[in-house]
This record gives sequence, structure tokens and C-alpha cells, in this order.
Amino acid sequence: HVGFCEGQLDYFPHYENREGECRALSTRRHMYKDYYKKYLGVKAFENQLVSSMQREIPLNKQYYYSVVVSEVEKALIYSVKPEWLEIFRGVELNYFNPSEVLKNLNERENWLHAYRTMYRMVYQGEEILETKAVVLTEDLYRKQHANQSEAFFEAYLKKNGELIRTGRRFWIYHEKQWAASGVVSDIDFNGGNIAVYTEKEFRKKGYGKEVVTACINWCICNNVLPVYLVDCHNTSSIALAKSLGFEIIAKEWILSEVK
Repeated sequence: HVGFCEGQLDYFPHYENREGECRALSTRRHMYKDYYKKYLGVKAFENQLVSSMQREIPLNKQYYYSVVVSEVEKALIYSVKPEWLEIFRGVELNYFNPSEVLKNLNERENWLHAYRTMYRMVYQGEEILETKAVVLTEDLYRKQHANQSEAFFEAYLKKNGELIRTGRRFWIYHEKQWAASGVVSDIDFNGGNIAVYTEKEFRKKGYGKEVVTACINWCICNNVLPVYLVDCHNTSSIALAKSLGFEIIAKEWILSEVK
């Protein structure tokens, strides 16, 4: 079990000499309002249109959220990438019409953008939770893929080296077979984006919950706010997050580009 703020630090070599610090760090985490205002590029939760350079920073190195329309604390906020600001001038700030926005964008940009409705959830607890997930180290990954070439490992480490070095990627097994993985993929404004994937044959068996728990623990011990972004139609993933204590703070309509 990974309970690395309770003395089981052997799984976490990057936590050396930090016993006792984790809970102290967790009490200094930014509350979600500070994180979310910076993420959107606003100073207050009120109806407004803003441009934000954050819209040009990829999530997980590939997803550009060019437009985020957030419904938060009864406010509607349009956060758009700077070059699209003029397209949204005059937009109705009292309600959101996705069809009109998509039509306007496609006419101006001549490109069909991916559109999703999401919930942004955060975890504001401080308790370190027990989990059976383990940190994915380079040695563990090499053992799991022992038949692969050195070029294969070099390519993987080039893409995931930082996550491996900082202990932000977690695995869990079922009878020596990989079942699920979780990762704190991006850290923006002290908010850590948690992503999870479970193999189909192991879904609804608790494995996803185990790796998300490990991600939460990493965030708490590193003074980072755990953030969980999920499709509003993914009821099982929402239920998983809520069972761990995540709360919905905003509903978002996201127009994204993949590069």
C-alpha cells in the first residue's frame, strides 16, 4: 500500500527527508478560487470575456483548450486565446449558445473544432489516503516491457521523463497484469490535473480509484490542488471522483485543438 506520508516512503525516492512535511504543505495549498481565476485569466467570477495565454498552453502536451466558457458561481466567463478575442466581441454574456459560437468560429477560421461539455472538480481535503497503486519508476517500466528495444525506452522517457523523475505517474496491477494508470499530468497555478485510464476488462472494479487516490496523495504532499476534469456525460468517472471527495466547481464548454 502507498501511504507515503505515513512513513512508507520507500516507493517515493524523491520524498527523502520530507517525512512530517506533507501535511504542513497541504495546509498551504491554494484554494480553488485562486487557482481557477488564474487558470481562466480573471480577477473575479463575473460575466466577462477575456483573452488568456493559458489557452495556448497544451494540456498533456497535445490538447489546446482554445476556448473555455465557464459557468462558475453563477457567472459566465469566456476565456479565449488572444487571436480569437475579436471573434467573440459582442458575444452575449448572460447565456451561452454553443451552436452560434461554433458557427461563427467555423465561418471565420474555416476549421471544425472539437467541442465538449466538462465538469471541473477539485479535492480540498488534507488526509493522506491508503492505496494499492505504486509509483511508476523507470526500472518498473523496463521490467514490464522487457522485450522492447532501447529505442522504445528512450522514446518513452523523452515524452514522460519528467513525470517519472517527479513520481507523478502511478500504476496498479491485477495478478501481474497492468490494470490502470493515473498521472498528475500538468501543474498550472498550483493546480494539478489528474488523468486516469483503466483497461476495459478491469473497469468498475476499483482500480481507477486506487490510482486517482495515489495522485491525490502526491498533490497533497507537494502543496498542489488536485484537479479532475471530466466529461459531463461520463457518469462513472464523476462517481469515482465524488467517492474520493472531489466537488464540482464549474461547468465548462471547451473548444479544443489537437496539435
